[in-house]
Amino acid sequence: MWLVSLSAALVALTLPTTQAASLDLTPRIKADQCIQGCLLPLAKVSFSDMPKSNKSSSAVAQCKSSDFVSSLLHCAETYCSDNQVSAGWTSFQATCLAAGVHVANPDHVRIVSKDEYATVDCVAKAGKVMNETILPTEENFLMGQKTAYAQDRAYFYSHAFGWALWILVGTMAVVGLAFRCVNWLASRNFSTIDPAFRSSRSLKHGKLARMYTLYQKLLGTPALFGRKHGQPGWYLVTLPTRLQALWIFLYIALNLVFSCVGYTVFEGNMTTPDTTAQLWQSIGSRTGIMSFYNLPLLWLLAGRNDFLLWLTGCHYSTLNLFHRWVARIFTVQAIVHSVAITWLNRASLAAVSDLPFWKAGVAATCVVSLMLPLAMLPIRQKLYEVFLVVHILGAVAVLVALTYHLASGHSGYLPWIWSCVGIWAFDRLARFLRLSVLSYNAFKDTNAEAIVTGGENGLIRLTVTAPFMLFPRPGQYYFLYNPLSLTPWENHPFTLASWDHEYGKTKLHFLIAVRGGATSRLRRKIVENHSPTRMRVLVEGPYGHTEPVNQYERVLFIAGGSGITAILPYLEVLRNNRFTQSVSVIWSVKNNAYATDVLHKELAGCGDITIHVTEEEQPAADLFPVLSRAADVENKERQLEKQSTGSSSSPSVNVVVGRPDFHALLREQAKELVGSEKLAVVACGPGGMVDDLRANVVGLYGTGGDQVAGSQVDYFEELFAW
Repeated sequence: MWLVSLSAALVALTLPTTQAASLDLTPRIKADQCIQGCLLPLAKVSFSDMPKSNKSSSAVAQCKSSDFVSSLLHCAETYCSDNQVSAGWTSFQATCLAAGVHVANPDHVRIVSKDEYATVDCVAKAGKVMNETILPTEENFLMGQKTAYAQDRAYFYSHAFGWALWILVGTMAVVGLAFRCVNWLASRNFSTIDPAFRSSRSLKHGKLARMYTLYQKLLGTPALFGRKHGQPGWYLVTLPTRLQALWIFLYIALNLVFSCVGYTVFEGNMTTPDTTAQLWQSIGSRTGIMSFYNLPLLWLLAGRNDFLLWLTGCHYSTLNLFHRWVARIFTVQAIVHSVAITWLNRASLAAVSDLPFWKAGVAATCVVSLMLPLAMLPIRQKLYEVFLVVHILGAVAVLVALTYHLASGHSGYLPWIWSCVGIWAFDRLARFLRLSVLSYNAFKDTNAEAIVTGGENGLIRLTVTAPFMLFPRPGQYYFLYNPLSLTPWENHPFTLASWDHEYGKTKLHFLIAVRGGATSRLRRKIVENHSPTRMRVLVEGPYGHTEPVNQYERVLFIAGGSGITAILPYLEVLRNNRFTQSVSVIWSVKNNAYATDVLHKELAGCGDITIHVTEEEQPAADLFPVLSRAADVENKERQLEKQSTGSSSSPSVNVVVGRPDFHALLREQAKELVGSEKLAVVACGPGGMVDDLRANVVGLYGTGGDQVAGSQVDYFEELFAW
């Protein structure tokens, strides 16, 4: 829902911004800019009193030449107003002072100058040496002023467009925060709503209801193309949902439009006469500046401790998806900038390529261009630790190279570099503080115990004791480190399965599926000890978000494999929620060994549970013989308890061989909805499973007899994104 508001705000803000490209929004010429019309033509010629060691176009040579200074003043007094002369001369003096040269005030320059001056066409005399004070022609002045105006206009547009991107992002954050506040207020008043009133209202009909249903069916919930979102599409990239794709498309479109508009190309340009070269120079400058505006956003979206994450309340996987697209935009802009500047300097490439700033720029472009293919999905999945190390080293190398690249007179862009350093430092400091607070007891003694359950295909049960009382919430996850391993920096996120309090401390329980790498090494270590293994574990967290499932009359949890760990905390919270009337759990596992232990413990008495075993051939009744007997006894006890309190419902455990039929399952749940009752569908599991479920939820939306309104069913997805 937060993306709805953010996208609406983005569209609203984008329209006037893109329309501005066709309007003359250039700022007025400042008083100190009139003198630029004199500086540019005078820079075309040389003066005999200029130092031989400096180029005639350098600030040092111009400021030390009495003839150049007097020519500049006479030109300004001829073509500019008194106010413009005063402001322009002050600006010129500041430029000279920065070059280490003091320039006299206009009154002194006027005394030592002649009363009569020669009028010279500086363009026609380009490269010639002048022996006296001269006055550029009016045509020279006007063309110089037009050139300076075009440069200032391009500079203004580049930074205005860059700030427009940040204003849009900031507006989205504010809208997201406002939306979170509204949801918080609504949740506080939710318990006061009479259930009978909700059951008597229908949300299926009405114009607004139909519009919202159409939105959920066509934009809010479905994947971009077909069914793939949780699983990779096109083998290389993670496809966004349609709503995410809309945001990404708008951001790409803004960068594309901002990189292509606002250029002034004309014949007679004082600095770049060739119009083709002007266009390449403008594009190179614009894409370079725009890439610097995207740089801090790229760093911000990469961190675990992200201001946008806190303000908007969106999923980390969503911001991580945006991070990858911002990285692609940044890389394309860097490449276009490099190509454009290289083409402009093709005649002197051998000379400029030996300059430090040029080498640094080439290095930055090469590194960021290599980081993009090395961050593709197959590499992240199969060689994650390698990807992580290469990514961090590459990011540091890019910042260092860009710092040297800016040393050639563009130090005004260093704040963008330092903002990235600040974002990175804040994230690392926050991670260190989170880890230190939760793990300081691990430096004194072992703070965790791990056991293996369920044989070869079972889970690792890891219990970490926090040094003080914590109050975890569903949906939270922690990054776990093994400080005594050969790679102590290696860490992986694990969802918190459950917790309990003991002697003023909190025990955090994790159920870990063995998938190779660190988890496989941990399992071997536990098996070799032939008993529960005491160990030191560093814990960083908590991270994550909690879905508002307590605001729904009916909740359907669907888990695949180890995805059950994300479901368990919600089940515990809903045990005491008087508003939720029905809780159902569908758990798809490959074999019974994987599930038996969890069913005996965390899932005991947690509503209606259906286990779908997908790789067993024996009859369903024989899969969980011990569990079935225990469940029968427990169900009978609970049934007696319910009957004594006037309720006939009781939890049940069913075991089925085969994959769940999401189409039939969702429609069965929808039939149970009365009036405006709402159903929450929460999924966590393999990408293919959650994609199939998402598609079936989309198919459930509509106004048909077996369909429901978009406001009656909400889909929540707990999915780790690579």
